[in-house]
Amino acid sequence: MTGLLGFSSGYHAMMNCDALLMLGTDFPYQQFYPKNAKIIQVDRLGDQIGRRTPVDLGLIGNVRDTLERLTPLIRSKTDRTYLDTCLSHYKNARKSLDDLAVGEPGRTPSIRNTSQRFWMSWRQKMPCSAATWVRRRSGPLAISV
Repeated sequence: MTGLLGFSSGYHAMMNCDALLMLGTDFPYQQFYPKNAKIIQVDRLGDQIGRRTPVDLGLIGNVRDTLERLTPLIRSKTDRTYLDTCLSHYKNARKSLDDLAVGEPGRTPSIRNTSQRFWMSWRQKMPCSAATWVRRRSGPLAISV
């Protein structure tokens, strides 16, 4: 996940990829597009393709149908170096956010979870950042801002 709601790991994964496949999205954050990757965009609305960034290949169609046809053409790779780097970066980013939620001695935790209710102190953070900070485990969730 990247953009305003994303983790740093999503940003690094996108910025360092060889190819970016955008499925049914009109991703609005131009600063988060990779500079040197091939970009492929699939959308059922042709006027959305290339609207935010130049694409190397634009495909007009339903995402499910397009993926059903493209998937057999993808070759498996055994080199997991890039994937493992991205997963490690995500694990570290997630741990940092989890540590903030727990809080440190002498600091007020950013997030308090008491059974079914959830409170967040925003401290100048945009409310839409809740998706970044919240890792829901189970049961109903209420956010009061």
